[in-house]
Amino acid sequence: MDMRSDARRSERAAGVRPLAGCVLLAVAGCMTAPAPAPPPEPPPIPPPQVMVLLDEQATNGQAAVMSEALAVPLLLDRRVTVVDAGTVQANRDRLRALLIQEGDEQGALMAGLQLGADVVIGGTVETKRLAGQLAGSNLKSYLGTVTLRAVCTVDARLLATATDAATAIALDDATGTAKTLRLALAAALDKLVPAMLQSWAALPETVRLRRHGAADETAAAGETAAGEEPIAPPPPGYEPPVTAIWPMTPQTGVSSNWMPVLTETLYACAQKSHWFRLVTRDDMAKLLAEHKLQLSEVCDSSTRAAEFGRILNAQKMVIGSASRLGATYQVVLKLVDVETGEVDRVGQASGGGNLDVLIRLIRQAAADMLRTTAAESADTDSAAAAR
Repeated sequence: MDMRSDARRSERAAGVRPLAGCVLLAVAGCMTAPAPAPPPEPPPIPPPQVMVLLDEQATNGQAAVMSEALAVPLLLDRRVTVVDAGTVQANRDRLRALLIQEGDEQGALMAGLQLGADVVIGGTVETKRLAGQLAGSNLKSYLGTVTLRAVCTVDARLLATATDAATAIALDDATGTAKTLRLALAAALDKLVPAMLQSWAALPETVRLRRHGAADETAAAGETAAGEEPIAPPPPGYEPPVTAIWPMTPQTGVSSNWMPVLTETLYACAQKSHWFRLVTRDDMAKLLAEHKLQLSEVCDSSTRAAEFGRILNAQKMVIGSASRLGATYQVVLKLVDVETGEVDRVGQASGGGNLDVLIRLIRQAAADMLRTTAAESADTDSAAAAR
């Protein structure tokens, strides 16, 4: 009797366990996995820094910069970041010479690079008084026509264009000119700005990063093509030599207008490497003035570099040149020891492309020179440790 009872109890227990397992599985099946987290939003694309450089033919002949002065607040109203108008006006004659000499796209590229702009808005603005006066009054009618071009200073590509016209009525030429320009510019910018920003956002990231972010910093610090070793920082206790960088020298096929841009790029590369203690441009100008010399003096030999270096109280001098042979550009840099007049190191780079390739080549040549500096310093340290 007890044995049969024990068997029945065992059977009932055995039946309960599978049933409980089924219930648990059914409940588990009803539970849904948490929804995956949404992917992070991409960082916003930095807006371009814009410079305005227009050519105007006004009725009264005295408003050569009126269109630019009017365009800046109109761009700011459209939330476009603009290069300081005062800086543009202070350099207007030189910048306009670049546009005339190099052409619209290349000239805009060079002008923008010199003032830190990503995009240059150029074009023509024309105003004229229409014939006659309005019947029974002294009012005159004016017509303004605007043609705008937005050019990217990274690679001289055309981002957007716009054309518009407007009429206005005024008592005098100055008022009529201002009215028509403001109306025509506003209408043209309403077309140009959205297209320009859309084209800017559609640029390859590597292009935008040449003006914003890591790629520009990396290149300025001297890291060049993929696969090359980065430049090592100076070792602890390293005393950087006092070094002056002379303005770059243009040679065959390269305009002198590019030299300020190349020189500033070279200065930035050397400064960020921390391998040199650089003499500032202002100090160089002051020291040279004491000897009735200027930075515009030609310095294309190691002997001449040593002479200038002694005037500048420098231990090292960096001189360089840019040239073109056919479709190939070349940049050569030399680090000269002021005391001996000998060339310590040479950096060079060459490549084909548009004029903007010179910016890349100056960085590569600087990296070549700096990488040699770092390697020789490491060899010196190893030899000293061995002794």
